[in-house]
Amino acid sequence: MAGVAFGIRATITQNSAVFGRLTWLAGTLSLVLAVAIAATGMIARVPGRRETRLSWPGAGEFTALPETDGDRCLLDELGDSSERAIAVGEPLTANLEKMLGPEHADTLASQDSLAVAYQAAGRTAEAIPLFEQVLAVRERVLGPEHPDTLASRDNLATAFRDAGRTAEAIRLHEQVLAACERVLGPDHPDTCTSRDNLALARWAAGLVAEAIPLFEQVHDVHERVLGPEHSDTLTSRSNLAAAIWAAGRAAEAISLHEQVLAARERVLGPDHPDTLTSRNNLAAAYVDGDRTAEAIPLLARTLAARERVLGPDHPRTLTSRNNLAIARSKRSKRSGR
Repeated sequence: MAGVAFGIRATITQNSAVFGRLTWLAGTLSLVLAVAIAATGMIARVPGRRETRLSWPGAGEFTALPETDGDRCLLDELGDSSERAIAVGEPLTANLEKMLGPEHADTLASQDSLAVAYQAAGRTAEAIPLFEQVLAVRERVLGPEHPDTLASRDNLATAFRDAGRTAEAIRLHEQVLAACERVLGPDHPDTCTSRDNLALARWAAGLVAEAIPLFEQVHDVHERVLGPEHSDTLTSRSNLAAAIWAAGRAAEAISLHEQVLAARERVLGPDHPDTLTSRNNLAAAYVDGDRTAEAIPLLARTLAARERVLGPDHPRTLTSRNNLAIARSKRSKRSGR
């Protein structure tokens, strides 16, 4: 479907199973360091679902800013704090390695968290070697299918995807999914997360037709196990709608996006971050389906909410402002003005 752009970023939701951990020794390490790490939100990263965000370029003059789902994700939570997390995490990691050794569980968890902070700061080239180091140790010490090892492999795959190394990312995500299905079963939450991550990697590689069946599986499990309006079910439905939209099946995508938006407005309220993402996605689908007149009010509401809640210069506010301008321009061109 020409002209469609989407953003995929690594995110982590709170309701993912916690595979890794970061602990500090209160009697040995500085309490100041511990408080600083906690304040920045730097914790061991685990695989998680993410929701794509839709936009459209205006004849090549517009590049969409990436926007993740409002589910509380670590990389977004770090935000401007990522450099602070790095400043605290680097010496803390060095201290743990000296005191506990390079293969201690807490040292590895700290290295993993530092790599997450690097990735949040856009320093993926520095994150990848650290993820690789942690994975190598965990495979050797814990075994290839230990939960911490699987988390490390998934983290490395996500970093590869961010770096554009999608073939390597897909290979690692496939390994994680196979292990989760074998050890945990096909309906386990961590298996669903792994399946979702693989779908996103395939989509990032341009294999949307191979991603859609995986999104459908995740959605079906969530709807059956959690119910139709659970937050995970709605995220899965939104991802499925986005993939279907990218495959050119606009009418089906619009129907799913309408369902998600209605449920989120009812359950979360009109200004919740997830609701705003859904409203944006539905508007983008409307524009692509030549229903610009219906898209403009949705985009205007989204912009007003973000200006009020996030401020006029927040990246998501800027994205909303650009999207509204593009929709209005498309309407003007069609009307001949």
